[in-house]
Amino acid sequence: MRLRWIEIELRVRDPWRVADHGFQAIPALVVAVEHDGMTGLGEAPAFRTAQYNSAIPVMGAALESLRPWLAQAAPAAPDRLWPALRERLDGHPFVLHAVDVALWDLWGKVRDRPVRALLGADCAVGAVSAYSIGLDEPRAMVRKLRDKPGWPIYKIKMAGPEHLDVLRLLRAETDAPFYVDGNGAWRPDDLLASLDVMAELGVALLEQPLPVALGSEMPGVRRRAAFPVIADESVTTVEDVPGCRDGFDGVNVKPLKLGGLSPAAEVARAARDQGLSVMLGCVPESTVGISATAQLAAWADYLDLDSALLLDDDPATGVSIDPRGRVRFPVDAGTGARLRAQVPPLPL
Repeated sequence: MRLRWIEIELRVRDPWRVADHGFQAIPALVVAVEHDGMTGLGEAPAFRTAQYNSAIPVMGAALESLRPWLAQAAPAAPDRLWPALRERLDGHPFVLHAVDVALWDLWGKVRDRPVRALLGADCAVGAVSAYSIGLDEPRAMVRKLRDKPGWPIYKIKMAGPEHLDVLRLLRAETDAPFYVDGNGAWRPDDLLASLDVMAELGVALLEQPLPVALGSEMPGVRRRAAFPVIADESVTTVEDVPGCRDGFDGVNVKPLKLGGLSPAAEVARAARDQGLSVMLGCVPESTVGISATAQLAAWADYLDLDSALLLDDDPATGVSIDPRGRVRFPVDAGTGARLRAQVPPLPL
């Protein structure tokens, strides 16, 4: 199989900010794996480059090192190839994700079936995604919500109790439920004192409110919360899932952070086995990445797959989300992702 890639830019319409990070534009790599005239696509953004070893030159070098091995490999079920990929791309989760997703996309085309069917997740009728409102000045956050009226669920970034007033402003604009994402920025005392107010303001879900290092505090939070509490940063591998049972009601499965669709499917299954709910999430990525993650939608209780909607210029088509948050799958085999015509061609 042949490996190629191209650098693109992911630029959001509004500056994106969470508790400890912000950006207007980041570079990303679109990765292609080719065989017998068919191409599979994956994506690796240069997001939180120090944490995920995802600077563009570093990811390019990792891909270059993989070329000889991939050239000797034949298409096969990607979950069988993933252990060998992980060994060769250890410490590069976004590159591992991009190649694994490209292999799934290619394998779907070889088999002439959508990836979700190959995974056994072929029924996602009625799947609805939240729409995310990043941290900003209060007026700007209200304006962002007004720009997307009628959405069934809004996900609000909140870094501490100081943002409860923003939540009140947003509640005056909509009756839709809120998901709140703390990005591990809250302090335990502040969080416990705010849970009742969150419930009064229509919060339906709380994602990773405390830092991973304060995981021992989460059982108390879970007991006090009137809504599900979901782990995000607390889950980096499938081995982390059993440890979430006491402090969380569910886990947020993000294929990019986990290293691909193959481990993401494993984490989702493990969560179900542990009696935990499943949320599907994303990081800044285009429709290339979202089309892959959406293949697991049938296994999810909650969806947060809107990152491509935040882009000023999405480089791809594929799985889409309509103005009412409903996830729409193309009829294509693979993940359904295709690069738009204006994207520069992949190098030879």
